[in-house]
Amino acid sequence: MAVVVSVLMLLLCGVGILFLFRTWLESMRRDLQKPAYTVSAPRCSACHEDSDESQEDAKGHLLTCDSSGDEDEGHVCDSRESYDQEEDPEREKEEHLKELIRQRVKWEGRLMVVLPVVPLLSSPWTTCTGGMPTWAYIIYLPFLLKAKVTEAVMLQKLQSPEYIWSLEHILGFWLWGPLEHLDIFTDGAMPWQAAACDPEATNHFVAAFEGAGPSQLFQPLAQWLGLSGLLALTFVFATAVQQFAFSAMTHPDRAAALAADVAGLHGLATYFDERAGSGPGGTSGKAILVVLFKVLAENLPQLFLQTAFLSAAFTRFDGWGRLKIMISLGLGLISATLKLSQFAMAGISIMWQRPVDRGFALFVLLVVPLPGFLMVAWVVARIIMAHKCPSHQWNLATGCV
Repeated sequence: MAVVVSVLMLLLCGVGILFLFRTWLESMRRDLQKPAYTVSAPRCSACHEDSDESQEDAKGHLLTCDSSGDEDEGHVCDSRESYDQEEDPEREKEEHLKELIRQRVKWEGRLMVVLPVVPLLSSPWTTCTGGMPTWAYIIYLPFLLKAKVTEAVMLQKLQSPEYIWSLEHILGFWLWGPLEHLDIFTDGAMPWQAAACDPEATNHFVAAFEGAGPSQLFQPLAQWLGLSGLLALTFVFATAVQQFAFSAMTHPDRAAALAADVAGLHGLATYFDERAGSGPGGTSGKAILVVLFKVLAENLPQLFLQTAFLSAAFTRFDGWGRLKIMISLGLGLISATLKLSQFAMAGISIMWQRPVDRGFALFVLLVVPLPGFLMVAWVVARIIMAHKCPSHQWNLATGCV
């Protein structure tokens, strides 16, 4: 099973590197073909494309043009058009800057595929008792620092100083963003530690399904892939879904918001989400996408499997090994709770402010956040019972196994 996990991780890293290299080549090709930034000359919209144009004064308050070249019979363009053309250069420069930042944010999102390389390189030294070696976390730190510096520079170009020094931004920049970034890194390390604990961990995990009702249908798959294989499979799936989501999205600001969230750039994600506007029913577009592609595809499956790993190999961990898996679980719980809370608050806001949409908002709250919160509560209960049950195994239907 360790070989299967190694092959899956190598394939993930190989595909990610090829994808990044292809994207880099494509962006370089576009940059080489793109002409230097220029401001287009003002035109008169009332005239034909091949008509002569003349500007009556330096400020452009009055434009005359005539398809026959006779200025006396020319068309007079509205002075408001000339006013708009005076502002066009600044507006074009601003949009040009925002487009460059959108592309950089997407690049930062794609760079997250490289993070599993660090656990891959440290896998020969990863043990069941101690987990991933400490020096691997030190190697990871430059990735986090690079992302934070990049976000700080881009936010200074986009946001006002008042926002940058606001409590919302400070919490997002220094707390929520780094926690999201670190959560992805620790999730990538879990399959290797589980592989070091196999086959004992998988045997305990499979045994927990005995007498657990319908969940016994999951037992053959768990036995075939093993606990490490399931952790690797869910991680690969979540990563692929998130990369595909923001790469295939057509709305530029919404794609940038999702890419920034994937990369742990909380401030940029908030900025582009506000520019993108509301999603269905008036909810935040990013909140909907994040719940789908981050919470449901990544956080909740990883939390379920990591708590199973904690229970199955509880007695084999030393102090550092148990601490590392508890950190990974804590990061996942914080991430899932925060995103589900944001989604729930958006739904409650709709119910309060827009009575006509209360039925839709209530339906969405019952379908998405409520089951998510129940899943989070169940994970917390499993963590507590793993420390209290003599066998460290606990199911909702059977209690301590």
